[in-house]
Amino acid sequence: VFSKDVAGAIIHVLAEKDNVLGMHINLSSLETPTWAEFVTMFHRELRRADPSLARVRLDARRDSEFVSVDFGAISIEKAQRLLPEWKPTPVAAAVAETVRWSHTHASHWGKHAGMHEEL
Repeated sequence: VFSKDVAGAIIHVLAEKDNVLGMHINLSSLETPTWAEFVTMFHRELRRADPSLARVRLDARRDSEFVSVDFGAISIEKAQRLLPEWKPTPVAAAVAETVRWSHTHASHWGKHAGMHEEL
């Protein structure tokens, strides 16, 4: 789930607290891309920044079909019902923003490369 969608959901939970506190609510996108579709979206956005990026090759025999679960798509019907003002970001838009953010902050991550290996 896109981090901005989680933040938005938290804001809406606080607004609807009397109706939702203590309840379990799934958050996800409206779309249910397969793993191959999800990887392809990221690859497409990454190639915008670096056209020399190698092609993606996926082994269809190892595709779990769904990005985060192996039991089917996550239902967000409860979130939509209890948090009517919450609207998840379309997957393609979330992927594009994530890639743009990572390119903008790449120098920051480079400075910290290897930091965890030293601990």
